[in-house]
Amino acid sequence: MEISLPPKPDIPPDTTDQKAMLEYQKAMFDYQFALQVMQHTQNQEEGARSNMEKSKHDAMMTVVNNLRSS
Repeated sequence: MEISLPPKPDIPPDTTDQKAMLEYQKAMFDYQFALQVMQHTQNQEEGARSNMEKSKHDAMMTVVNNLRSS
């Protein structure tokens, strides 16, 4: 799954402009939320890959152990 980040917002040139600062804060919140979603998704994907590898390993060990006990 490919996730794209919105562009990182730039601080408004006039930091006393309340409207511009509110827009900046919202854009920064959206950016940080997108980063968190991306990190969470990557962690889930890595966990799934790890679980699949462990399942393959366990299945192979079961086959080997069954062959040894035969």
